[in-house]
Amino acid sequence: MSRELLTYITPAETELAEHLAREIRRVAPQHYDQIDDAVLQQRTARLVGALVKALETGPEPFLVYVRQMAEARIHEGFFLEEMQTVLSLLEERLWNLVLDSAPYRRGIAHLAVVTTIVGRAKDELARVYLERERVAEVRIDELEHRLQLLRGTDPVVEAGV
Repeated sequence: MSRELLTYITPAETELAEHLAREIRRVAPQHYDQIDDAVLQQRTARLVGALVKALETGPEPFLVYVRQMAEARIHEGFFLEEMQTVLSLLEERLWNLVLDSAPYRRGIAHLAVVTTIVGRAKDELARVYLERERVAEVRIDELEHRLQLLRGTDPVVEAGV
């Protein structure tokens, strides 16, 4: 996608992951407080690595990774807002890196790339959560129907009818 953008981000990949882990601890503590530091560091490194791959080849690798990550975090009990916060923290750090490194005119184009990729990832997170919500609603409807059958089919008699 952008070789020039990669020249700013690739050398900072480790620092990005470390910074992201620190910021997650500071800003988004709810479920992240329960994660071991080494595990959090591995997760942020994989997230940043997937982003770098997307900058090399296009957004698909990042979107695939975010989808897989969302499924895993949902299983762990994380909320949508928590993962959106992580992506926002990553985006903020990338913006600062680009603004500090790139010439002004090129920086604007790089920021557009970063914002587009991270924005699409946030959309992907929302899609995963909505899909999971739909599945849960269908299951709830099925269970309510079964419960109704177990209660019997006697009609409810209303007073005064």
